[in-house]
Amino acid sequence: MTDASPSCLHRSSSPRRRYARWLPLVLGPLCLLANLTLAQEEKTTEPTPPAMEEISPGVYKIGKMRLDKAAGSLSFPTSINMDFGLVEYVLVTPQGSTHESTLVTDMQPSDIHFAMLLLGAKGAPPATTPASTPHSGQIEIEYLRSLLKPKGDAISLTVKWTEAGKEKTAQLEDWLINNESNEVMKRGPWLYTGSMLVGQTFMAQADGNIIAVITNPSCLINNPRSGSDNDKIWFSNRDILPAKGTPVELTITLLKPAAPASNTANPPSTAVLPNTPVLPVEPPPNPPPKVVVPKSSKTKSK
Repeated sequence: MTDASPSCLHRSSSPRRRYARWLPLVLGPLCLLANLTLAQEEKTTEPTPPAMEEISPGVYKIGKMRLDKAAGSLSFPTSINMDFGLVEYVLVTPQGSTHESTLVTDMQPSDIHFAMLLLGAKGAPPATTPASTPHSGQIEIEYLRSLLKPKGDAISLTVKWTEAGKEKTAQLEDWLINNESNEVMKRGPWLYTGSMLVGQTFMAQADGNIIAVITNPSCLINNPRSGSDNDKIWFSNRDILPAKGTPVELTITLLKPAAPASNTANPPSTAVLPNTPVLPVEPPPNPPPKVVVPKSSKTKSK
């Protein structure tokens, strides 16, 4: 029979204590590795500007986007996100309000905005924004109706997709229906409002929402029609929408402002074509003397 020393009894009866002093040495590197991994993930999620390449005169490829300078258009890939149900947006990113948007895209809002600026869009966010109009934190009808009507550049939105081997196109408005009037959204221009900055945050990028059916100053594009202050009436038009997941090309076209009507009654007299020499204006010649015809001396017979 061996006589166990107190130190042996202590080590054999408390194995946890033997490992406790090694835990900092093991967990320390693991925590450091986790922090480095998290930092790397955060770094890789920051958007980087896409490369820009001219593929034909006036036509540029910007990442997955196609910019046509002459046509004033920007096209990029999207897909059907909701083919039925209540919507407040037409287009969002995967980080946006996907539970209430017809389309979804991987395009970054900041890249779309960059391309639209190249086309000449200026954008004009509403003067009244969530920062200046207190509300409960959720978009409510009362809050929406307190906003000023959005202002911006007039644009058209068209969609193109393939169905049963055939290419189809439509105005984006055809994919939305007013459940109150049971009518398809009226065709016409949308407004490129260009989102807004809150501090140093570009809100369209932060929220991931790009095209709004219901007035939202954070979005790049807003709906100027009646009913844009009611978040309970707009639905996806399931009668004509392609199936969920269908690839769709969306095209934004910057509309040129209407030329002012010409004044034909009083045309400008100083209009000069470019590079046309201006000739001196000579005074008219002296007018010929006025000939006065004397009245006839003959009188009528009585």
